[in-house]
Amino acid sequence: MNVSAVLITLNEGKNIEAAIESVSWADEVVVVDAFSSDATPEICLRHGTRFFQREWQGYVDQKNFATAQARQRWVLSLDADERVPQQLQDEIRWLPEDRMGGYRIRRKTFFLNQWMEHTIWAPDYQVRLFDKTRGQWRGERLHESVQVKGPVGRLTHPLLHYSYRSVSDFLQRLDRYSQLAAEDCCDRGIRVRSYHLLAEPAAVFVKSYFLKSGFKDGRAGFAVSVLAGISVFFRYLKLLEMERRRRSG
Repeated sequence: MNVSAVLITLNEGKNIEAAIESVSWADEVVVVDAFSSDATPEICLRHGTRFFQREWQGYVDQKNFATAQARQRWVLSLDADERVPQQLQDEIRWLPEDRMGGYRIRRKTFFLNQWMEHTIWAPDYQVRLFDKTRGQWRGERLHESVQVKGPVGRLTHPLLHYSYRSVSDFLQRLDRYSQLAAEDCCDRGIRVRSYHLLAEPAAVFVKSYFLKSGFKDGRAGFAVSVLAGISVFFRYLKLLEMERRRRSG
């Protein structure tokens, strides 16, 4: 299978080199950068990527633009903090081009110095390899996904996800992600109720730690489950703040 590896970036100087190297086997690597102020552009150009710069338009629009730049019909969409290991590379290269419209790949996340095998983060199957003539990114500000016309297969080997370098990194991103999630809720007309702030975060913890067997991942599984609940709490807390701001003026 001939493949274009496609990435979008913004100040990913710490991640992008390893991501590009993990897809060096692809027929081309396309990077669409939102005018990074760090070394991201220099690194991408040094590695011979097809490099574009474009003002940030949101995840869905930016990823659809990046997909459109690909010369190959089949696109592998990769985030800068993800890596394609050798086994997944080999699996992709031997796929037939006309059987499916796309393939789901399991993301395996590294957190607190271990791979998360359970919790709400696992298994995390996403369509990341797809025929661009039959697939398109859709979604809201935060939760985007590829919608494919035609059958969708599932690959065996995982995509490695080095998402959060530390708990501090998680908390820093929590502010931005919870804001985007709150704005999505606002667009859908959701109004904050007591259970959003009390019951829903607790339910997410129970789902992650007990129903999704997060306890099998030890202290890291407990931490992920707690942080998942906190993320939901902050989403609705920010939505409540937005509601009160609108009412006051």
